[in-house]
Amino acid sequence: MPNITQRKVPIKAKIHGTMHHISPSSVLEPAGAFPKHFPGTKVCATLGPACHDVDTLARLLNSGMTSARVDLTWGNVEFHKRSLRNLAEACKRTKRLCGVMVDTLGREVYVKREFEHDSMGWPVSREALEFKKGHQVTLTTRDAEASSELLPVTFPGFPSMCQIGDEIFIGRYLVTGAESASCYARVVELESDASMSGLLTIFHVERSSHSVSNLQNTLPALMESDIEALRQLKDEFDIDWLCLSYARSAQDVLDARQILDELGMADTEIMAKVETRQALLEFKNILRHADGIIISRGNIGLDVQPEKMCLVQKTIISACNVVGKPVCITRVVDTMANTPRPTRAEATDVANAVLDGVDGILLGAETLRGKYPVETVKCVTSIAIQAEKNFDHQKHFEFLMDESLDESALFGEDSGLWAPMQGNIPTHLTLTTAHSSSSLSGTATAAGGVTSSKSVSSFNEVAGSAVQTGRPYLSKLESICSSAVRAAEKVRAKLIVVFTNKGRTARLVAKYRPPMPILTVVIPYLTTDRLKWKLIGRGVARQCQVVRGVCPVLAAPFQHGGEDVLREALELGMEMELVGPDDHVVCVQRLQDDMSLQVLKVSEAFAELPAEGAMNDLRSASSTADGSHMRLRALTRSLSAEGRGGHVNQMP
Repeated sequence: MPNITQRKVPIKAKIHGTMHHISPSSVLEPAGAFPKHFPGTKVCATLGPACHDVDTLARLLNSGMTSARVDLTWGNVEFHKRSLRNLAEACKRTKRLCGVMVDTLGREVYVKREFEHDSMGWPVSREALEFKKGHQVTLTTRDAEASSELLPVTFPGFPSMCQIGDEIFIGRYLVTGAESASCYARVVELESDASMSGLLTIFHVERSSHSVSNLQNTLPALMESDIEALRQLKDEFDIDWLCLSYARSAQDVLDARQILDELGMADTEIMAKVETRQALLEFKNILRHADGIIISRGNIGLDVQPEKMCLVQKTIISACNVVGKPVCITRVVDTMANTPRPTRAEATDVANAVLDGVDGILLGAETLRGKYPVETVKCVTSIAIQAEKNFDHQKHFEFLMDESLDESALFGEDSGLWAPMQGNIPTHLTLTTAHSSSSLSGTATAAGGVTSSKSVSSFNEVAGSAVQTGRPYLSKLESICSSAVRAAEKVRAKLIVVFTNKGRTARLVAKYRPPMPILTVVIPYLTTDRLKWKLIGRGVARQCQVVRGVCPVLAAPFQHGGEDVLREALELGMEMELVGPDDHVVCVQRLQDDMSLQVLKVSEAFAELPAEGAMNDLRSASSTADGSHMRLRALTRSLSAEGRGGHVNQMP
């Protein structure tokens, strides 16, 4: 398997740590109470008939779900609209913030079948199709009724892609490894028994073991049905993330971005799904243009040898960590679609993904049609909590300081606060002195020989004690963010508070995986399209719900200084049991055009900050569409009274 980052130097392994401080007996101790703020690792659940109603969605939110996905591959738009309306009601009931993902059909090839709809409006097949090993089945592009002998497929050019001896994977939509709802068919012979109901998808397995030799289908990254569904959904709901299925190149991401802009969805971010070998070969360019990555382990597992999957996952996660972009994985607890407990291998898989540095776990069939959606979310959340307790934060920090470039520097986009810190930086570049991660973008921004043998920015060393001329230099903003993490570790702070408008500062702090939560206070701001005012900010807070370690809350757009909102942020932190009166807090905020880093003791901060009464004139700073008022203390209530539209009253 080619190296997905196309480096010309060896990749440094990110060490989890030996966990030598843990004794076998201590593992048996009680795990402790479920925290109010949940784990740093995010959990996304796919909405479907198993978790469609308000009560179940509320239980999912209280169990640890931080974002919800609707998948346009299956189910009509009206069903998804009802799901999102119920989600909004569940958010009001639980006073929790939840992001919304929309997954696309994209280049999916599937079997054309007639379906009926149940009482909820969910499509169901009339009967399962039975396939027996050794029997012959014909795949056709003609209009025909699907049967065990004949499967009409949706892509007209599918026959030209196949050769004798190729493997074709036929599986139920969101098939799990714990059910007999899929089979491999070799052209001219079926290789396994299967009983398949629902939507059947077709995957043409790559015939080469190390490259791409199959013809790729010519379907667009976004089908017309995807675009029409987005057009209908965006009129009623805020879509925070678009999950771009079967992304094969950076151009797919750029095309999707153009379509979103044309639909008036410029604020929607794109999570590119890596699910084919072609995506692996083009990964560095996809990563450059996407806002996040989803490792679709079900499909990529069909295109990559089993012994390579571990390396694929770890390398992709590491590359995303280096540039500070969120990365999620799928297919983790398949058996929980039918059983209330995961297997030992599945539980270990979730924990190892957390130790690898993944931002989120995306649940599919387990919540869409599984018997135990709430138990699944609670189980994955509990595993993540325990794994995070043993994550080696110091080694991760040192790994990034030794390996990473700020994303904007990495891709040559620095300006202002993004500008690199100036210094005596040599301009020549060789393969032996260039920073290894610079090959992610094909450009390098620092070079030269290392004049000190010390590691840069270790937790145990004083900054600036070693002259580093062989390391990539950070932007001003990332320098502040990494310093905040380092300072928080040094003073043993219990919380990092970040004030942000667009979420970038919080993501850079989260990139360094501090051991304490990051309370991200999103300060909304007003924009106008010349017809009405629009309050920007709630989408930013929800988009932070896929970033590991971030606890986003939405503040009122205060008209005065930052001390007022800092007081309420600290009050909220105490209310959420994130911090106590005698604890230290590190605060990162912008003061005019400069970034500020403060180390505060909570009790002393309250003594110095303005009294509660001084804030009475600020309570009505944010008036929402239905006239309700929002304040920071109601930050966890950000989807309560104001709805999801985000438009404020027009000026008279």
